[in-house]
Amino acid sequence: MKKYSRILISLAVGWSLMYASGTVITDSFYSDALETTRYMKIYLPDGYDTSTEYYPVIYFLHGGSSNHNSYSNIYYHLDTLIEYGHVEPLIMVKPDASVGPYYGSCYTNSALYGDFEDYIVYDLIEYIETAYRAIPSRDQRTIMGHSMGGSGALKQAFKHPDIYRAVVDHSGLVDYSVMLQLYVPLILAANGGTSPYIYNPNASVFTGVAFTLCGAFSPDTTDPPYYVDFILDTLGNIDSTVYELWRLHDTPYLAHQLQPDTMAIYMDCGMSDEYYCYPLHEALVESLDVIGLPYQWHPYSGNHSNQLDVRFPIAIAFLDSVMCTGVEEGSQIELTGKDYIGATIFRGPLVLPADRHYEVFDVTGRKVDVSRLSPGVYYVFANGDFATKVVKVK
Repeated sequence: MKKYSRILISLAVGWSLMYASGTVITDSFYSDALETTRYMKIYLPDGYDTSTEYYPVIYFLHGGSSNHNSYSNIYYHLDTLIEYGHVEPLIMVKPDASVGPYYGSCYTNSALYGDFEDYIVYDLIEYIETAYRAIPSRDQRTIMGHSMGGSGALKQAFKHPDIYRAVVDHSGLVDYSVMLQLYVPLILAANGGTSPYIYNPNASVFTGVAFTLCGAFSPDTTDPPYYVDFILDTLGNIDSTVYELWRLHDTPYLAHQLQPDTMAIYMDCGMSDEYYCYPLHEALVESLDVIGLPYQWHPYSGNHSNQLDVRFPIAIAFLDSVMCTGVEEGSQIELTGKDYIGATIFRGPLVLPADRHYEVFDVTGRKVDVSRLSPGVYYVFANGDFATKVVKVK
């Protein structure tokens, strides 16, 4: 039997004198998949306690070496976006997927870490839609994440398109074949430089990442002290048997299982990412093009984490655009000209000033003629960057 507990820890009051504030709570429940109690942070929009409304949900997956308490700056962006009307009120759930002995669970079912994929996809969603006024619909359920959480979000969305309508990936490890080309020389240099190699997860961050992925994809609970089948052999070569286990979890492999137009996909990454996530995304984009899956890909000037405060509002607006349902037939988009975090927000009748270049796309990434908006969901790019709260034309 599931056991629930809820702890109110903070009201987001005083973050800004200008904005109404949502409520951030810590909650926990017993997960059948993990056979233990796990914690999470939940953002509830302003007015949740006094209304009877049901809300769309964004599930946010944290990165490695962090947990549900991390990324607390995202609440400010939710408050701001909702207060200005740039997104509809929504719930955000940040589950704890931290686990030892390495950097985290990779949101994967693993004999070493536990069944974290089932915990997120089944137990957590069931609990949220029972304990909170979350709309129990795939069209109102989306997922996003950063770093380990970015690749985890893509993996879960691609494996479960019946569960999630849209996905956002910030700087995930998204193509293991390219990752290994870049990481192997660094791992070998950090672990002695000559064969026979004895690998230590603490030798370097890149070695630690490899051990973390092995713990998720090639665990071996009978092989101490590290309890994994490592991706490299003692000569420094990739173990083909282990790599085949990795490949089953790789984003390009999972993308081949998707049907076109079933998933709205947004990805971004800093071009100076210190973990080489940028070339991994370039490789994934090429794979998606070959498959024919639509997506939005937005490289930017920055490293692995230093632009998240700019990217979070853009990503949340993207997810809101997919879930938005409250516009009457014939409604269009209106440009107010108000700038927010470097983006221009559009609402009401579509008016495009001559001093900027605008392009309009639907959620599948197809460019549309702004003079003839057919039924669908639309968002707008201004001077090449995502720039709008989107509306749905029914």
